[in-house]
Amino acid sequence: MTVNIGNVPDHAARPEIGLLLWNTCNARCKHCLPSAGPKDRSSLSDEVIFSMIDQAAEEFAGAWGLGLSGGEPFLYQDRLLRIVKHARSRNASTGIVSNGFWATSEAKAAEILTRFAEAGAVSFSFSLSTYHFEHVSPERVANALNAAHRLGLKADVKVVVSKESRLRYVLGGIRRAEPWKGHFPIQPFALLPMGRAGTLLASHAEPSENWPSGSCPSPLLTIDSNGRTGPCCNGATEVDGLSFGNVNDTPFQTIWHRYKHSKTLNRLCTTGSEAWLDQLPPEEATDFRNRKWVNICHLCVAIMERKNAHRPQSTMIEQN
Repeated sequence: MTVNIGNVPDHAARPEIGLLLWNTCNARCKHCLPSAGPKDRSSLSDEVIFSMIDQAAEEFAGAWGLGLSGGEPFLYQDRLLRIVKHARSRNASTGIVSNGFWATSEAKAAEILTRFAEAGAVSFSFSLSTYHFEHVSPERVANALNAAHRLGLKADVKVVVSKESRLRYVLGGIRRAEPWKGHFPIQPFALLPMGRAGTLLASHAEPSENWPSGSCPSPLLTIDSNGRTGPCCNGATEVDGLSFGNVNDTPFQTIWHRYKHSKTLNRLCTTGSEAWLDQLPPEEATDFRNRKWVNICHLCVAIMERKNAHRPQSTMIEQN
């Protein structure tokens, strides 16, 4: 999915935003980029969430997409259900990302999926990796996928891949879910040594042999559980230099305008983050070039963090 940012063509049929509702999770996975867990209580208020949905609907004036994740969205099902219903009433098609802990049986999974589909959710994504296995049995994801298939719902599986989380092994954990095979896409994502993984699993990451040149592959306005914004969910909301403002104190229309017309993001989507290396001290730029990176997202956040450290007031907001 791409969006119309500056000179970047719009290939999306509709505008989309991603919302990390809360950072509370039933699991505390070692690879978690937002470092979610059972004790984390950071969360957007219902007032802010509903107001933002209303403002987004007014701004887009047509069909739009809303991705909901966390944390674990299904920890608070009644609250999540109200959000999905409100989004549908504001012309949004909602997708939800979950670890599937609630799918204790296929019957239970079907009951929950039906409730949310009837409320307006149009797709469901299930996160999977060996790191998830420590907290959530893959059998539960299998239950959810089988139920989704039998209900005719749109779903996919997002697999975190690393030296210790091989795609074939991870998928082996849900092989008994024969009905879903061939019907739902598998999306592998490389483990990024950031967030909790940066301290616990850095050695598990698999750096690319080649320099990760290129532009931003999939910009998406993302709002995290603290209201911070950024152009993706790969740690960008925690980098001031990639911020469009905070939804707790800035109208959504203002944030969307900054996002759509950001010179910084336009540059990321055309020439890529490598263009900023010459703004770092020569020895730091050389160090960046000599290190290995997992992918362009890993490199981008690292460069922007360093660039921001040298220019603390240099935020994306100021470059719009």
